[in-house]
Formats: sequence, C-alpha cells, structure tokens
Amino acid sequence: MPVLADALGYDEHEHEMLHYSILAEYFGTRYDARFGREWPARTSSELSTKEFSDYMEWLVRWAAMEHNAIIPLPNESEAA
Repeated sequence: MPVLADALGYDEHEHEMLHYSILAEYFGTRYDARFGREWPARTSSELSTKEFSDYMEWLVRWAAMEHNAIIPLPNESEAA
C-alpha cells in the first residue's frame, strides 16, 4: 500500500482510506445503514490465501494500467 499511496499522492494517514477504496473497487460495496454509507463488500482479512493472491495480482495490474504505478510483488527483488 505505501508504494501505491506514494505514487498517487496520498499521505501516510490516508493509506487506510486508500486500502478500503481499492477493496471496494475490486469487490464492490455494500450499504451499512448503521453508518449510512457504503463499505467494501469484502475485506482483506476475510480472504483465503488464493483470494488474496488473486486480489494482489489484480491490484498490481490495475495500478499499472489505471495510474501508471509499478508495484513490485513480495517475491520480486529490485535486482530482477
């Protein structure tokens, strides 16, 4: 998240907001009447390992295509 947040101009205190916005982009939203607002339909803590892996692969592609931001995956080194 920090790499993408920096690329998009978000401050450190805005990283969580960006995280939830991206989850909503991928999973859609649900309305929570208690808060009177939309929330992501899924959160990253609810995902299986496979679902999280799929989400991360989508996120890397989305960031590159939509925002020209390059996000290395955890197994990618800077030397590669």
